[in-house]
Amino acid sequence: MNTRILYAILPPLCMLSFTGPASSADGHRGIRLSASLTGFNEVTPKLTSAAGKFSAVVDRSGTSVSFTMTFSDLSAPVLFSHIHFGQVGVNGGVMVFLCNNGTSGPQPRPCPTPGGTVSGTFTAQDVVGPGLAAGAADQGIDPQSLDDVLAAIASGQTYVNVHSQRWPGGEIRGRVETEEHGKDEHGKDEHGKKDKH
Repeated sequence: MNTRILYAILPPLCMLSFTGPASSADGHRGIRLSASLTGFNEVTPKLTSAAGKFSAVVDRSGTSVSFTMTFSDLSAPVLFSHIHFGQVGVNGGVMVFLCNNGTSGPQPRPCPTPGGTVSGTFTAQDVVGPGLAAGAADQGIDPQSLDDVLAAIASGQTYVNVHSQRWPGGEIRGRVETEEHGKDEHGKDEHGKKDKH
């Protein structure tokens, strides 16, 4: 093979082999979300036997999130459940309603009470804020911007909670954690290989 051709072909091939897996045009990959909910995570903590698990998958296009949440033993009937934007030890604004038994706010689906499983999908049209319209409570999450919600989740500063009649501010809460599809806790894919970037 001509040396000049080899030098012309080799660098682009090397770049392709070390860039890692392709992501979609908007930069999203399939991402799993999870949270373990307890009363001890609430602000202020609640001594309750209630507990829950939240799991979700962000679709590869970043346009929807499908979730399942199971919880049990709440001390009183469930009011609603949300994803909030707030770090550990701080109450933050509501970004998305997961379920709602109340008469105000979005009504995506009813919450099981005093426990059970609720599943669904949310998209940009389900995002309620807290953005500019929230005034002093503005946290920069524009209504109907799933990109803002996904950025907040990626920051590690979001949580899921379930509110009850006894504790309307929240009875159980858990921080949302993320994991890329096909990766273990060490960042390796199902073949034991790590991304090169």
